[in-house]
Amino acid sequence: MIRARAALLASSLALLCACATAGGEDPNPDPIEPANRASFAFNDTLDVYALAPAATGWTWITFEGLRVAIGRAMDNLSFPQRLVGNLFQGKLVNTASEIARFTLNSTAGLLGFFDPAAELGLGPHDEDFGQVLACWRVPAGPYLMIPLLGPSNPRDAVGQLVDSVLASGPVIASPIAGAILGAVDTINSRALLLQPMRDAKAGSLDYYVFVRDAYTQHRANQISNRQGPAESDDDDLYELEEDDE
Repeated sequence: MIRARAALLASSLALLCACATAGGEDPNPDPIEPANRASFAFNDTLDVYALAPAATGWTWITFEGLRVAIGRAMDNLSFPQRLVGNLFQGKLVNTASEIARFTLNSTAGLLGFFDPAAELGLGPHDEDFGQVLACWRVPAGPYLMIPLLGPSNPRDAVGQLVDSVLASGPVIASPIAGAILGAVDTINSRALLLQPMRDAKAGSLDYYVFVRDAYTQHRANQISNRQGPAESDDDDLYELEEDDE
């Protein structure tokens, strides 16, 4: 699903400015929890009755290797976001690495379905514009659960708007092709995480709190560029929430 961020711009910028004026992070990370829970319930219902069944059907007509390859190709298309995210933080080595990675995977990797760049040590450097704003010392503001779009905060909502503009190339070239690519990306990403989602729901006492904390920790790790073990299911779940948007 193509991420329709434009409707959030005015409210997100207003919240962002208000947070910046306040001069720091809100001591209560979830001050509008009742509204957030209502949005979360809406998103979860949409997932249970629409997206999860579509993802289950997708697993019936595809095989895992194909789904992984499609995920790689979709990730290759997010090169503009990573390029800008690294460049605007002054990470010039990572920027050059991203250019080399995209060039190699788009050619020898057959549009990104394969990842020969990784074999040469050119792994992705996942940076987005929300991380750029954090680097520029823009405060995050309160936690937001946005209908259809998932977990966020005012800073990330603005960053996601910029990222959506950077990702709009296929839509500009062909609205129909862009819509198809967006739908395939969303359903394929959800299909890759069917079991982690089931496990998360079964193992959490409060699924809303689980998603909120997973998102918050994941973003903190990304912004601090913390190096550690491979991403946990918590991090995967957060990424799913983005893809469900």
